[in-house]
Amino acid sequence: MLQSARVAASALTPLTVTAVLIPVAGRYVAGRAARRRPAAGFGPPRPTAGPLVRLGVPVGLAASALGVLMTLLMDSPFRGLIVLTCAAQLTAAWWATRDYAPLPIVRGLLAAYGSGALAVMGWLPLLRTLVCVLGAGPCAPPLGLKDVYLGLTLAPPGALAACAVHAGLHALRSRRRQ
Repeated sequence: MLQSARVAASALTPLTVTAVLIPVAGRYVAGRAARRRPAAGFGPPRPTAGPLVRLGVPVGLAASALGVLMTLLMDSPFRGLIVLTCAAQLTAAWWATRDYAPLPIVRGLLAAYGSGALAVMGWLPLLRTLVCVLGAGPCAPPLGLKDVYLGLTLAPPGALAACAVHAGLHALRSRRRQ
């Protein structure tokens, strides 16, 4: 059972990356023709979120720090970490598209995936460093290949769920504007 869940989670990573890359590549190819003859009558484009926000870095780092705190305070920290990571992914998707954003759902998916992967990959080294500093256990290398694999396989399910919620909220927000 655990092996099939692991295989399914690792299969979601390429699907998530493909779901991000295809619309971005299509927008780039379609935009090349528009750059040759720019449309008149439109004002300057509004600023968008920075590249770190678009990748979900601030929210992912905050979630990993809160995950360490949750590990110290809770009896079963793994469930709390899952809820915290999903909340961070939804926050990252919302934050990455709070201003003008072409392809907002794709941008939200990319931010959710990045924050989820960073939350898990940042939580493990912070926890190991804290254990080593406090002397509560043996010192281990901060980040290994298994940790990166774990972060990349745990991020897609939460990212897809966060993207679905974000898409619904985005549709409601755009309906209210009309």
